[in-house]
Amino acid sequence: MDTMLKKKTISGIQWSYLATLVNAVGQIGYTAVMARLLDPKAFGVVALAGVILRFGVYFSQMGVGQAIIQKEKLSDREIRSAFTVSVFLGLIFLVFVWVLSPFIRFFYDQSILSPVVRLLAVSLLINNLAATAVSLLRREMRFKHLAVVQIVSQILSFAAVGIPAAFMGFGVWSLVFATLMHSAITCLGSYLLVRHDLRFLFEWKTYRPLFSFGSRISIISFFEFLGSSVDTLLIGRYLGPVQLGFYNRAYMLANLLPQQFSTSLSQVLFPSFSRIQNDIHRLREVFLKSVSLISFFSFPFCIAVSIAAEEIIMIVLGPNWEPATPVLQILALAVPFNLVAHYVGILFDSTGKLNAKIIIQISHVVIFVFLIMYVYKWGILFVALALLILNTLKTIVYLFFSRRIIFFSLNQIALSFKKPIYYSFFIATGLISVKFIFKYIGFSYSFLIITMIIVYVLISIVLINHEKYLKNIMKENLCLLFHRGQDRQ
Repeated sequence: MDTMLKKKTISGIQWSYLATLVNAVGQIGYTAVMARLLDPKAFGVVALAGVILRFGVYFSQMGVGQAIIQKEKLSDREIRSAFTVSVFLGLIFLVFVWVLSPFIRFFYDQSILSPVVRLLAVSLLINNLAATAVSLLRREMRFKHLAVVQIVSQILSFAAVGIPAAFMGFGVWSLVFATLMHSAITCLGSYLLVRHDLRFLFEWKTYRPLFSFGSRISIISFFEFLGSSVDTLLIGRYLGPVQLGFYNRAYMLANLLPQQFSTSLSQVLFPSFSRIQNDIHRLREVFLKSVSLISFFSFPFCIAVSIAAEEIIMIVLGPNWEPATPVLQILALAVPFNLVAHYVGILFDSTGKLNAKIIIQISHVVIFVFLIMYVYKWGILFVALALLILNTLKTIVYLFFSRRIIFFSLNQIALSFKKPIYYSFFIATGLISVKFIFKYIGFSYSFLIITMIIVYVLISIVLINHEKYLKNIMKENLCLLFHRGQDRQ
């Protein structure tokens, strides 16, 4: 029913953004505390270990979770098959990482990296145990329950495990313990909400439809991961964990809120888009309006982060992290392009048009590797510049290929970006003026950042009320998405 789908999607968006807000605030607070208890090297080691482990994540899950969400009809036997595949692949890659982890030190020359990777590898199995339940919750659009699980897991893992462990002197291991606890609570909570059948099923005919879609999704996700992790791997290899720590925390601050916003929206829109994938007209209208909505949020916000980078670093991380300031200024400008490309990717996924996406991601990774190998000798600032350039080009290419799916004109896509750019200009002008005046007078970082936030909010309110733009975009999006939509239930 139209009404039921509309209610589920609106509720899903609301709860997803509640979880986003709580998680973002919690992550900032957690980072602020841990940055004062640990040195940059600890963050660099865990960032490097996380990237190494994510090499296995995409193949250990094989896109089965996305296949569960995208499939129009799903049987109990296919759910059992998905769970079976997830568990056994998780075990295989856990063993694989444990066997190969001692060899990592020969590449990175960091003795502590091997035991950190081994312990974090346990999260591969835990996450795979949870994958089927989490995907079923998303398929059923039970985002309220997912939000509760995410919030509880973050609070318990960070506040009850990570921070106390850091206070007790566990160093880098406090970050590891918090990560494992987060995975464990998510796994337990999601399963208690779904209670799907835990019996294994070995039946190829039920595997085949899951693998047909999921394997391509997994390949794409793997190359997306490479594109987002090549910088971490090469900085860790050639510039060391300290420089990687500066880069990693700047990257986190640049991406935290926009990425949470984008992830929350995509989790809701992927199952919704899958339901209207055969209605090109509706899909085109929703796509163009949604790209404009995401741009309206991300471009001015990330420009504001870039302008206030020095104040953010000093307040959140402290004076010992000052080298991360110029990196944050550049990385913040790269984020909006990455978010738009991510959203275009949802269009490819929901319509099953994956071949072009595979080509784009492979090309992105290859070019990025060559760029970083050329510029890393000049430091992490030039790596950030390479990321900005490549994200911009990738977004343009993604938009070009998306025209072949939903057939929009160049004028239509230009109109989607017109108002966000206009909005960004006023935000940038206001914040630069405030920063120049107040720094010249000599106010503290805290007072300056509060003033900049107030100016940002006031300019936003004035522009939105004057243009009625954001409200209309959201209203049109919902109307287009639910017009003639049908619920599977």
